[in-house]
Amino acid sequence: MAQILTVCRLGTDWVVRDVTGEYYGRSGDINEAIEYARGLASRTGSQVVLSNSAQEYIRSKGTFDPRSS
Repeated sequence: MAQILTVCRLGTDWVVRDVTGEYYGRSGDINEAIEYARGLASRTGSQVVLSNSAQEYIRSKGTFDPRSS
């Protein structure tokens, strides 16, 4: 089974959290965090998901970068 990487909030920044609770790719820009997660996922065979707060942020701000999808 593939590991899941979740893009979520950590304070005011966005991070990638793995299933063990470790954080990676901390950034103030959600698109950078998503891009980091995608790169990590391509190396590890993981699946990237967005937390509810990340999904809501993208919908409310319209900041989703198609290069990260």
